[in-house]
Amino acid sequence: AEFKKLADKRLPPREIDMLNKDESLIQKLNIVAQALVVEKPPELYVSDEELTRSLDKGMYAELPQDHRMLTNEIYKVLYLNNEDPELYNVKFWATHFKIDPSAIRNIFNYLAYPVFDPFSHKLERILYFIDADFVKNSHKLQDVTRKDYMNYLEEDYYRRLEIEAKEMDEELGTQRDLRKM
Repeated sequence: AEFKKLADKRLPPREIDMLNKDESLIQKLNIVAQALVVEKPPELYVSDEELTRSLDKGMYAELPQDHRMLTNEIYKVLYLNNEDPELYNVKFWATHFKIDPSAIRNIFNYLAYPVFDPFSHKLERILYFIDADFVKNSHKLQDVTRKDYMNYLEEDYYRRLEIEAKEMDEELGTQRDLRKM
């Protein structure tokens, strides 16, 4: 009842004495404290997946992470690869970005970046990914004849058949030689 009367009135601000305790204020706060029930805050547990999702959306969105590369890193990759394709090859970038080499190859095989002269605004060169391993292997293939290639395919086919046959034989407990068949 006392609080209701005070709530209906507009009271002027009181002068506060900071050196002495205000006993009436302490009594009123104790009455209010008895009416309040304060629940313990829940212990927060955030899974790694939720944390990475929130970080991706928030302040870490512009930082590189595992299995991910930023758009502005692509230009750096192309520039470094054009300077030294042997050093900055697919394996290097796969370990750097922690992405599968075949995915790296698929990404960079379809990218090119033009470099313009800053003064004349003429095209100086176009940066594209130079796959040094692919270039080495293509030089090896130039010396291969059709007959050599057919022999290779036949040997590879029999090798794969033998592997499958061994797996089947292990399951069945038998042995056979495919070349005698």
